Amino acid sequence: MEFSLNEIAATTRKAVRGAGYPWGIADEAAANQYWMASYRLNGCPRLVQVLQQLNGVDHKDYSPDCQDLHWRSSGKYLCPLITSCALTDRVKMLSENSTLTIANVAEPLLLIKSVFYLASFTASVSMRWSDCLLVTDGKVIKGSGSFRNYLIPGSGSANKSLNGKCEKTKTRSASDLFEVADVTLCMFDVSDTATNAKPSLSDVELTLNERSTRAHVDFTDWQALDKFANRTYAPATEESRLKGAGSNLSDND
Repeated sequence: MEFSLNEIAATTRKAVRGAGYPWGIADEAAANQYWMASYRLNGCPRLVQVLQQLNGVDHKDYSPDCQDLHWRSSGKYLCPLITSCALTDRVKMLSENSTLTIANVAEPLLLIKSVFYLASFTASVSMRWSDCLLVTDGKVIKGSGSFRNYLIPGSGSANKSLNGKCEKTKTRSASDLFEVADVTLCMFDVSDTATNAKPSLSDVELTLNERSTRAHVDFTDWQALDKFANRTYAPATEESRLKGAGSNLSDND
């Protein structure tokens, strides 16, 4: 199914709120999904996983302890929606040439917009988890390893590697395994050759710099988001129907 970015953001906002998060986090999650979809990053199935796995829990247990540069939670893993907001709120404390480790993050891809935002306050930021590497300067995203598997399948030019060959992406739906991984963020200056945190870009396979206005969402994932979104609607009553909300009465004169 194909949707506009505004439709994806609106449904995300209601779904996250319906899952029990505050409106502020719902707004941030909506903006994140809008941004990710514009770069053809497949965020919806990962958001569905988070909402389903953390449905009905106390979110405080899945929030990061941000007192130092080694973030962790008291629960089994960190919620990426809350962690993403924490990153955005603390961009000024993360200076160039510093390294931040975030332990046991659920669905790490959902942090990417905050990492992109962080790069606008430093020089460049690299993000590593599992066998995936991405680097951004706040303008362009470059990735290698398994990064291509995080693209929306059939993303056209976004699926091309630097040598111009078309690469296939791996389809990911909400029924796939829930991903939890340690994330390392390194802030560095690309012009500083002495910076130890600077990653080698010789193996970069993918560059995302074109943006789209529409994106494909798997039907199962959209249904799951819509189910959470429906929790934000007030239940129908006989009084509301008589006043015109879903009324079966004709309004024709």
